[in-house]
Formats: sequence, structure tokens, C-alpha cells
Amino acid sequence: MQGNSFNFLDDDPEAVDCIVQYFYTFDYKHRPRAPDDAAEAGTALQEQSGPPAETPASDASVMVLHVKVYALAEKYSITPLKALALEKFRVAALDHWDTDSFLVATREAYASTISEDKGMRNAVLKTLHENSRLLDRESVQELLRRVEFLAFDLLMYSRQLSRHGAFGFGRSF
Repeated sequence: MQGNSFNFLDDDPEAVDCIVQYFYTFDYKHRPRAPDDAAEAGTALQEQSGPPAETPASDASVMVLHVKVYALAEKYSITPLKALALEKFRVAALDHWDTDSFLVATREAYASTISEDKGMRNAVLKTLHENSRLLDRESVQELLRRVEFLAFDLLMYSRQLSRHGAFGFGRSF
């Protein structure tokens, strides 16, 4: 009998940790680790009692983690986790759209998802569209120039909204 198998060797360890958390709790929380002492961090996690500590909501960098979890959930066909990561990203983006972490998350969303999978990309586009003053920032303009299809997708997203109204944008372009 052959079962499913996962090979996490090339995957982001924090995102993998989120997947493991999800298998046990149907949720995940950002548990930051000290990058220079991963072995000690692993021991600390094993010794930890009670629920994992979550990074404060003010930590905008968690958006990047949600994108990575989303991409891994797609890779390993964990559809409910993919939906959860997308929702967590949307909530974080409401408060942290004007941060460098949002720009890093945007780059990650376009690097780690396939063009046919519009969920995370549309969440990024919606955030950019709703906060169009971001387009005045030089760093955002550079991102639009460098990230393949981002500028085109944003233009088409805006076009769809103008054709169908804000509530008529139900389909992917």
C-alpha cells in the first residue's frame, strides 16, 4: 500500500513548521526562531508546553510567511491550508500594506506561485489597487518593473474592476 509522502528538504523551515502545526490544530501561528542557532531553537520547541506563542500582529513580516505557506499548501495539495494562508495574508495586508514586508511578500507571491493560481496574486493586486498611493513610492515602481507580470496583472485587475464594478470582479483574468 502506497501513501502520500512529503519531501520538505528544499522548503522553508518556518513554512514547514506551519504545515505541521496545521496537521495537528487546523491552524498555524508564526513561531520565530533564532536563525543562528537552529538546533537550540528546535530543542526549545520540543520543550515548550502549552500553545505556541504567536508573533504580535504588528509584525508585518508574517505576510511573507503566509505566502510561503500558501505556496507549500499548493505544492502538497493541502487545499484547506491554502485557503487559511490566503485569509491570514489578507488580514495582515489590511494593516501592513504600507511596509517593506508587503513588497517582499508581493515578490514572493509572484516567485512562488504559478500564474494560473490567482488566489494569492489577486490578494496582492487587490491590496495594491485599494492603496494606489503605493504607486508613488520608488520602491513599488521598481517592483512593478522587475517582477514579471506584476504590472500587467495590476493593469488588468484595474481594468476588470472598471468594467464590472468593484462587486462584479468574481472571476480571474
